[in-house]
Amino acid sequence: MLAKRLAAGKGPDVYVAFQVGTRENAATINAIKDFMATYGRGPVHTRLWEIPGGTHNGATYLKEMEGPMQWISEQMPGPTPSS
Repeated sequence: MLAKRLAAGKGPDVYVAFQVGTRENAATINAIKDFMATYGRGPVHTRLWEIPGGTHNGATYLKEMEGPMQWISEQMPGPTPSS
């Protein structure tokens, strides 16, 4: 609902990173791709990392976290010194 409102209302930029293993449930993969196609425009920025042979578990995701973490980090402003 939030993504729908942000996209429709020209809301603030929001970045959403997805990871999915290629051996996960096809409905899950399709739902992610549908979300990205529907809401991944305007202020809603999405990116998907597909993990070849991966399944839905921490061991699969942990090995591939560098890409999504790097992308999210590049979108966030750095800290500013306090006065």
